[in-house]
Amino acid sequence: MTRCCYPSRGKRYRHGDMAQLAQLLEQTNSGRKLVITDAVFSMDGDMAPLRELLALCERHDAWLYVDDAHGFGVLGEKGRGSLSHFGIASERIIYMATLGKAAGVSGAFVAAEQWSSTPSSIMRTAMSIPPRRHLLYPSRYRRACN
Repeated sequence: MTRCCYPSRGKRYRHGDMAQLAQLLEQTNSGRKLVITDAVFSMDGDMAPLRELLALCERHDAWLYVDDAHGFGVLGEKGRGSLSHFGIASERIIYMATLGKAAGVSGAFVAAEQWSSTPSSIMRTAMSIPPRRHLLYPSRYRRACN
């Protein structure tokens, strides 16, 4: 996110306060705007008003970045996540989910309708898959389990 969002220039809106977010978006004269939200807030279990957020983004020519780490694999048709749960699809959405919670594997993904052709540093610095030590050394692990 360091290439598109700088904390010194970013503005925070109060949790669930669409009126304040609308005001911030109206006051922003930046050429690029990005609204970032969790889809499901893990501490309270409440869900972001994704339809309202998307409507604000469309009205103010902004992108909506949705972190669905707690919705992917749980909500929506066949666990497809919060966007599926609400029946939302838009070219303005950048969608991120982790695979380590509901899918039970390591990793994550970011998906969007449009993608930059510029090589991303995240692709070059992504962590490798952890070794499956129990497959490489089965006798060692079998003894530890007995």
